Amino acid sequence: MNDNTFGTAKFKKKLPKFSDWLLKAGAEILATTNEFEILRFRHGDKTSVIYTNAKGVFNFAACDKDPLNCFLEGRAWSAGCKTKRTASGYRTRDVRALLVRDGPNCFLCGFPLESDATIEHLVPLSAGGPNHLANYALAHSRCNGLMGSKSLMEKIRLREHHQNWEGTSQ
Repeated sequence: MNDNTFGTAKFKKKLPKFSDWLLKAGAEILATTNEFEILRFRHGDKTSVIYTNAKGVFNFAACDKDPLNCFLEGRAWSAGCKTKRTASGYRTRDVRALLVRDGPNCFLCGFPLESDATIEHLVPLSAGGPNHLANYALAHSRCNGLMGSKSLMEKIRLREHHQNWEGTSQ
């Protein structure tokens, strides 16, 4: 691999597998910030970006080469500490934004959140859901466990059933 570029067609085919591999290794896939960014991911305290230049050639100048080389060579790699699933493990601004957007109650049961609040991925990471504010909801730890890796529709049905059963729709 050249220091900054890698064959576009060859890597383009591997990009979805690379993204999945990064998630399994504990990296966080971030939203891209412009039309030239192909993939942005956080691992540990680093953020790496893969983008294309004006000719459409992938460029890895802003990307940590270690995870990329490990993926291409089939070697193990770890992003460091995996993101905790508790609300305190996420950025404070994300939790604040969720409280403003959704209010102080659990997504599933509707009861007020306390110290056991967690971040629930509405579309599970295992189903391709992004690690992004638009895909987050706050939930009690127990409620998060009940939702597991269900689809978004299954979670909404479970929410409706749970809130009707408990009579707690708030």
